[in-house]
Amino acid sequence: MWALLKTLLAAIITVTLLFLAVVIYQYTTYAPAPPPQANCQPLQLLTHAQQPIEAHLYRCQRGDQQWSGYEVWLLENVDQHWQRLLTASASELPKTVCMQLVWQRDNVLQLQHTGSNHGYTLSNNQFTYRASDGRKHGMGFSANNNDALSCAW
Repeated sequence: MWALLKTLLAAIITVTLLFLAVVIYQYTTYAPAPPPQANCQPLQLLTHAQQPIEAHLYRCQRGDQQWSGYEVWLLENVDQHWQRLLTASASELPKTVCMQLVWQRDNVLQLQHTGSNHGYTLSNNQFTYRASDGRKHGMGFSANNNDALSCAW
């Protein structure tokens, strides 16, 4: 009888610890803090002509090991919700990399960059946002090479 209770108690403790580990991981690592709450410098702000959304390009440093790189975020102006779309580690990119956000056909956000596509990690290639009328809308996101770019930063 005691052996069964010990086994049951051990199983409950194990499941509880796993659950807590997943919750802690999601709140500390899985979803990073949006740029205004992190160590990020704005490089570009791109507003949409017809929709209440903004695309932001940042240079950020995060974590104890001081990860450094670029991040693209979308801000929904209706509810101030941030969505991360792309990260690019500075250590995997050329020192002279240039990036620029542009709207393509009103429904696709594109990051144009110099150099190869190596080092860019898309978090989402589709995103949804809430418009002023309360309805959800969707758009696409892509990263493409454009060696003709020149940046002031």
